[in-house]
Amino acid sequence: ALSSQACLEGMYYKPRTDHDVLAECAEGIICTSGCPSGEIPRLIQQGQLDEARKVALWYRDLFRDRFYFELQKHELTELEKVNDVLVEWAQEMSVPLICTNDVHYVKKEDAPAQDLMLCVQTNTLFKDAKRMRMNNDSYYLKTAEEMQALFGDMAPESLATTVEIAERCNVTLK
Repeated sequence: ALSSQACLEGMYYKPRTDHDVLAECAEGIICTSGCPSGEIPRLIQQGQLDEARKVALWYRDLFRDRFYFELQKHELTELEKVNDVLVEWAQEMSVPLICTNDVHYVKKEDAPAQDLMLCVQTNTLFKDAKRMRMNNDSYYLKTAEEMQALFGDMAPESLATTVEIAERCNVTLK
């Protein structure tokens, strides 16, 4: 329902959902702080920590035990700051941590195909040095071992919490 609403009513360049709609549909939904383009990480990157904190508390209060701070690692310097802030806030706000990988393709070797697809989507030439592109080939579905290597030292509890969320999900597609 949220996805349909985002595409049909919230569409403005990209599908989107506002806070009012989320509040109406929050029951039963598991919510995370999202990737670097998400509302909370974006505000942290922009140095708007007070606003980011306010938004994080809004999500925590709305989704209660179904809200998580999401950590990612993609060799982006801005992610280090986001992760540091979220790890600190997790303790302060009693919000559990999870670790995810921003997945744009299934296998690492699919990165060149994703690169070409971005060219098609953005109507740019492959040889254009200024075109949109991923910064590396890390945006694939990583194994548990790869995730352990990335997050085992930084936030080991995030690994188990991520598995707990997966076990709570039950989706049947017709």
